[in-house]
Amino acid sequence: MMRPHAVSALSGKGFDVAWSLAEPSDAWAIVTVTTPVTEEVLNKHPKCKLVAVSFTGFNHVDLEACKKRGISVVNVPAYSTDSVAELSVGLALAVYREIPAGERTLRDGGWVHSAGGMEIRDKVVGIVGLGDIGLRTAELFKAFGPKEILGWSRRPKPAFDSLGKQVPIEELFEKADIVSLHVALNAETQGIINRSLMERLRPESVLINVARGGVCDQPALADLLSKKRFRAGLESPASGNSCLPLRASMLCFFVLFVGFFLLFCGGGVVVSVKTNILRTNSRIVTIIQEMRASLPCAIVIQDSKHVKSMACVTLKSRFRRRLNDAGDIS
Repeated sequence: MMRPHAVSALSGKGFDVAWSLAEPSDAWAIVTVTTPVTEEVLNKHPKCKLVAVSFTGFNHVDLEACKKRGISVVNVPAYSTDSVAELSVGLALAVYREIPAGERTLRDGGWVHSAGGMEIRDKVVGIVGLGDIGLRTAELFKAFGPKEILGWSRRPKPAFDSLGKQVPIEELFEKADIVSLHVALNAETQGIINRSLMERLRPESVLINVARGGVCDQPALADLLSKKRFRAGLESPASGNSCLPLRASMLCFFVLFVGFFLLFCGGGVVVSVKTNILRTNSRIVTIIQEMRASLPCAIVIQDSKHVKSMACVTLKSRFRRRLNDAGDIS
């Protein structure tokens, strides 16, 4: 459910908050976490001008349908930067030091598991995706004293220059001992980590994925792991039958989709409910720019157990008239 202070902040400024998208409405904005925003949903709310995803990933929003309707889509790229970056390093340590296998050995009554793990020091670390999370991950890895940090992004990222060297993605996979993935899942990145790239990894290499599972070619990933071509630490691989072979691999360490989910992050996400949505009174472009630059997004709907809801924000007529007069919405 939406937190009470978020509802109060909106209600006091001329907003109505609806709790279901099942019925047609004149909703001006849709706020979602992981619930899909499809063309069917948008058809029920023809006056919608903004889809705000209270989450980093937005592959569950039909971007083409939004584009056709002139609907702006914004996400929250930075509310869990540290937590996801820390998980990436944690997965690398877990695989390098064989923590999961060692824990299982101990529980089974054993004592000696293997000849020992490996250190990050003097290794080559590769960061695929140099957004906020990728940059923060590089900073954390740098503290371990790696030999070199390599980075790849579809566009040059000057902010990475003080941390490492930007190289073609093929070179990164060829040289890196640890490869950490931090790209958003969309039409361009679906399966971007393909068999050809993963075959460049060595048996002692580690592939870390804290992005969406779909950025990797899942059948190829499972096949190569079964052949012991490299090791992996994965946060919630892609759902469905394609990930079942991965679960059988002893060279793969899984965690649930928890990188973003911290005990105190929910309150942080909702702190900008009032400011971000109300700034739309000025111009829609302002909310897009400020929501991308600030931490939390406009509204989050979250209970104490899991983020899994959706809401509709509608404007009372007096507030809508003010926006129409300003020429900001039709």
